[in-house]
Amino acid sequence: MPISNTQHQRPQGRDASKRLKGKSKKISKVEVVEKAVECHEDYMAFRKNELERYEAMEAAKLRTKNMKLFMKLKEKQYMDTNDKKLMELLELELFGHN
Repeated sequence: MPISNTQHQRPQGRDASKRLKGKSKKISKVEVVEKAVECHEDYMAFRKNELERYEAMEAAKLRTKNMKLFMKLKEKQYMDTNDKKLMELLELELFGHN
């Protein structure tokens, strides 16, 4: 059966030994451990960055939610003591003054 151009032929003779020569490089255990530590450090840095981004997004969501609640309370005509206390707390948290 003839081999088409799309199929690769196996190397014959000297070419076969040359091809295997380059692939048989041995890696020491120290190099493997160093590479693993490096990969782990990269992964941990990535995770730390992702966590910081997530925390920033959650803080922004919480601030938006508190602002909406503050605006609802501000529009209320009659507030009881609990609403007044909540509004004072929100005002202090959002704006930093009474």
